[in-house]
Amino acid sequence: MKVFISYAHADESFVQTLDAELAKHGIDAWYDRKPGVGLRGGEKWEDRLASELTAGSFVLVVLSPDAIRAGSFVANEYQFALNKHAHVIPLLYQNCTAPLALTNLQYVDFFRKSFPDASADLLTALNVVHTPRSIAPNPFDDIGCIDDPAQFFNREGEMKRIFDALARNNCASIVGDSKMGKSSVLCQVVKQGAAKVNAQFAYLTLERVTSGSSFYENACRVLGGNGKHNRELARLIDSGQRKILCIDEMEKLCDKGFGDHIRSFLRGYADGANAPLKLVVASRRALAQLFPDDANNTSPLYNIFAEVINLSSFSRADCDRFLDARLASTGVTFDAATRDEIWTFTQGHPYKLQRAAHHRYTAANDPTYDWHAWFREDALLVK
Repeated sequence: MKVFISYAHADESFVQTLDAELAKHGIDAWYDRKPGVGLRGGEKWEDRLASELTAGSFVLVVLSPDAIRAGSFVANEYQFALNKHAHVIPLLYQNCTAPLALTNLQYVDFFRKSFPDASADLLTALNVVHTPRSIAPNPFDDIGCIDDPAQFFNREGEMKRIFDALARNNCASIVGDSKMGKSSVLCQVVKQGAAKVNAQFAYLTLERVTSGSSFYENACRVLGGNGKHNRELARLIDSGQRKILCIDEMEKLCDKGFGDHIRSFLRGYADGANAPLKLVVASRRALAQLFPDDANNTSPLYNIFAEVINLSSFSRADCDRFLDARLASTGVTFDAATRDEIWTFTQGHPYKLQRAAHHRYTAANDPTYDWHAWFREDALLVK
């Protein structure tokens, strides 16, 4: 089958992508700038089109603001095709109002639909039998805290250090930049903890905790009890087996709504080998930097954290292992050039790596998807 493409030259990149997709289905597309077969110097487009266009021919008209602009040659081309009684199929590439001569024809929507879906619609309009092309669901869809152990990656060494510290009756502090995976580590400590240490594990994020009273209330809740005050939390900690409280977003304790009494409470119950409470906490800065006022106290909070773990970016080898593990069951591969590009963009930062791989995987199924632009937008979220 042969089709003709009428388009504004400003839309040539889309036409080239469309040509490549049609070729996969045995369709020979002609357009004026196609290498080797397009218009030759001095050749008239009317003569060329008239020599090959028949009543059964298909003419694809790419609609965009450039294509419908006054003086555009596209109008001459589709009007010529209509006069020849060819099958004209409008393709809405960019948002615009269809010309009057084409308003009675159903367009194929490349503007609102994904390129693969719109391409399938076009093949149906061309009466081409095809099997919809699809790939496995995107394996890089995780956003935020990773609570599925099967998706948790490459922090085995850090996890061992945390559990070893707890086994020695010590507390552990996790320090790392934004979106480095601190919350995911805390979540996995809670999920794996019962099998490693004889204690009750609980996760508490301070993200939405706004005051000292709400701290005690939320801490009671995650430990399975009721209460809104420090005395009720104290009774919970003293009852039953040892408690291991994993606290995320420790920076919030610097806010005005929190007094130093919370830090004093935590230290009082977590200090010492036989203490009924142990802490695993996460923050972007070291605790000594977060709470410098503690230095004036006889017993600063940060002194009880014998294990300090600095989360860093993945190595290049780790990045490749991550990509291999996630792509293993998809049938999709990232070649060396793609991996080099992802490494250059992310430098192994876990969140950036995840988002870059997500967008690149999407582009594997949609050649019009600008994965670089989408990744740059995601990367702005890293503070």
